Amino acid sequence: VEGKLLKRVVALAGEKVPGGAWLRRHLRARAASGGPLKRPGLDCAKASCTVAADHVFLLSESAGSVTDSRHLGAISLAAVIGRVGPCW
Repeated sequence: VEGKLLKRVVALAGEKVPGGAWLRRHLRARAASGGPLKRPGLDCAKASCTVAADHVFLLSESAGSVTDSRHLGAISLAAVIGRVGPCW
């Protein structure tokens, strides 16, 4: 994906990826294939995925979005260029 993306960080390095439909589909496909289903920056065990060192797991605010960690894998911290915060 070229360009910049604005996403919400939902898991840091060493944390488990939040459960949901995507994770259930990913783990079922992994089990059906009989081998590891690779996603960059993720270490997936039988029932969960953990974010690798120096990576973050990002999600879009829109559930229908296709450009977040569900499709790209965890993102290297080296690729993170900033932080957005609320302004009052």
